[in-house]
Amino acid sequence: MYSPFPATALASPNFQIEVLAQENIGDCACGPCAIFNAFQFGSESLNTLASALPGEVPADKVRSLINIYGKKPSVRSRNQPRYLADAGMWEDDMAPFINDWLKNTGHAAPVTGERVTIQGNETAQEHLHRVYSELSRSLAAGFPPVVNLQSYTARKNLFHHYWKWMDGHFVTVVAVQDSLPADASKFSMWVADSQTGRILQVSVDADQSRSPSASARSPTQRSGKAPVQIASDYPYLKIQSPKLEDILEGNAAKSQQTICVIEYIAHR
Repeated sequence: MYSPFPATALASPNFQIEVLAQENIGDCACGPCAIFNAFQFGSESLNTLASALPGEVPADKVRSLINIYGKKPSVRSRNQPRYLADAGMWEDDMAPFINDWLKNTGHAAPVTGERVTIQGNETAQEHLHRVYSELSRSLAAGFPPVVNLQSYTARKNLFHHYWKWMDGHFVTVVAVQDSLPADASKFSMWVADSQTGRILQVSVDADQSRSPSASARSPTQRSGKAPVQIASDYPYLKIQSPKLEDILEGNAAKSQQTICVIEYIAHR
């Protein structure tokens, strides 16, 4: 079978070429689709849960998933459901959504959701290794991690430079490179992307040569589209992937300085 990543890569337990695409579900359905992709690419028990959802085809099963777990109250917006068709999901609702599904079907091992910011005592390389370890451990445990990617553009006013939030997108990590040298400044991962319906290669970079030093205070949105206030430069790992960067940067002028980062991971 053709594989889009090296045979030596640490891959999801049940690798499948076909990725669920969101085109027949909704423009903002990347969150539920990323969850479904994690289950269909994961361990046998997760495959069984995905297959058991009501519906004849994967898109119908995701609609069922949304009806069962997406209508529960959001931890971020208590007066709203976790998923809105015209706004998507908050990253804070990702782990509770997944864990409700696991708990209600008798699976005791929950997932953990966290923002993967650099810690005060970490170097850039230590940050890179920590995130790589979390991704690889989760894959080994049978749960392909769901990650939230964010994009920002550099802006300035009379007083300072800052990063202004642009967009966000959920994807599912189905493989990472097989090892990470101690002096590495980047690593490769492969993600199931519901926007393109493909597996895409992504370079994750610890380079923190940055200039703007704060993020803009703009209205919050969903579908992974929650602008995070960046206190000092940007505390996240950068990503490079042409297709994903096009999705995240949208209509931003090519002359603008933009960054795309890993902001959140739901993992085991």
